[in-house]
Amino acid sequence: MTSPSLLNRLLDHKDADAWATFDSIYRPALDRLLTNWGLQTADRQEVIQETFAAVSKSLAGYRPQAENGSFRGWIAKITRNKMVDLLKAKQRLPQTAGGSDFQVWLAQCPDEGQVVEGPHALSRWDLESRRAVFAWAAREVQTKVQSKTWLAFQGTAIEGKSAKDVAHELEASVGWVY
Repeated sequence: MTSPSLLNRLLDHKDADAWATFDSIYRPALDRLLTNWGLQTADRQEVIQETFAAVSKSLAGYRPQAENGSFRGWIAKITRNKMVDLLKAKQRLPQTAGGSDFQVWLAQCPDEGQVVEGPHALSRWDLESRRAVFAWAAREVQTKVQSKTWLAFQGTAIEGKSAKDVAHELEASVGWVY
């Protein structure tokens, strides 16, 4: 979930720190999502830039409980629309949405409601945005703790190693790792 305080700060278009945080969270997630949808690097960057511009212009009107749904869902819809706009502009798609080729292509680009299989099924977008939020938070925490503490966390929480194995690798006690 995107922090309401971040969303409020984004309303101030001059708040460079808020936009940098937003960028560091959402750019990697959108890039992976667009990669999964088959876009090349330059096209992905253009769609991301257009998405960010649309978010900036429309954010004041966004209401979390309105028909737009969650903030992440709202961004996913904007991104999908910007991708379709780009591909239409490059004439990779028919100019009308009614064409059968367009419908086939669009069906191959899952919307944010389609799920990734597994015990904790998520939409691909939810999965990518959660990964991006975790990566951002991890970078923030990593700069604030000692490197050995970070390695203990990384080994146990991220890589799933046992505390005993991590303690051995770091030449520390199991109790310290816990």
